[in-house]
Amino acid sequence: MNYFSDLEGLRIAVDIEKNGFEFYQKAYERTSNLEHKLLLGFLMQEESNHAAQFQAIYEKLKQNKTTSDEEYLYDAEVSRYLQVLVEALIFPQNNPFADNPELANGVLASGWQRQTPGENATDKVNLSTILRIALQAEKDSILFYDEMVKNARFPEAKQIFAQFKAEEQTHVEKIQAMIRTL
Repeated sequence: MNYFSDLEGLRIAVDIEKNGFEFYQKAYERTSNLEHKLLLGFLMQEESNHAAQFQAIYEKLKQNKTTSDEEYLYDAEVSRYLQVLVEALIFPQNNPFADNPELANGVLASGWQRQTPGENATDKVNLSTILRIALQAEKDSILFYDEMVKNARFPEAKQIFAQFKAEEQTHVEKIQAMIRTL
């Protein structure tokens, strides 16, 4: 396996968490149920906190790295692959829900889809759809952080990726519990 920079992994993690914040914020704005607002508000805050923590560690590692560390760790091809993977799967920026809730009409187990056969493209997004999107994104985040734990070189980076993997697992449990109440 080609290694990539812990810095690059942290930068990507910051993007994941920012995308998650924006997703939960949009979902929060679209529900009037107080219980749902509380969970979505909690998830927004978690994503915001994670982004800030990843950013702080990124800055610290960036100051402490040496040229030889960068040469040894950075692999542009792996970095591009991870970035594309993250952009496409974990709280994707081009999702139909993000910009126009009338276009979002379903989520497959494998990810996004714009139109489900037999469904009207103008159907509104319901909370179930939002939560299923969030559930899949949180699961994908867990997989990403698991890979980062396995491949990070610096102990501090490994530790924070492991911590956030565990937190994402609690998010999955909370979202699943909320789905069961619908």
